[in-house]
Amino acid sequence: MKRHEAIAPLSREHHANLILAQVLKSHVADYKGMPTSPAEKRIYAIRIFNDEIKHHFKKEEKMFARIYHHPELKEMIDEISNEHRILEELFLNLPEDKTLPVKLNFLGITLDNHIRKEERVLFPKIQEICSEEELNSIAELF
Repeated sequence: MKRHEAIAPLSREHHANLILAQVLKSHVADYKGMPTSPAEKRIYAIRIFNDEIKHHFKKEEKMFARIYHHPELKEMIDEISNEHRILEELFLNLPEDKTLPVKLNFLGITLDNHIRKEERVLFPKIQEICSEEELNSIAELF
């Protein structure tokens, strides 16, 4: 499904975050130019969260505030918003001990699943339910 221009900037940001998710997973080949050791991946993940993902979540939640009045979207928006809190906790509490590889893998899988849910379920639903005026209102946010 083609993304409405109002939501397209968020989808473009998802692409970079999907790469991060892959880098964090244990059984994925190393990406050229990306961190490879668990300690490097931890530092990279925290930096990307603080510099980009945290702001991405805020943008999405501003969008959610504009469309939350749709009963068909409320449950999914609540679920996605809760996942934002869970992901934030996972990013900010990555340990510096022997459990780090397992925690990085879990974070990578969780981030991947979250993004794919937004792209495959939430965003198409938003495009289906919201009026053109609402979508234009969302576009003004970004």
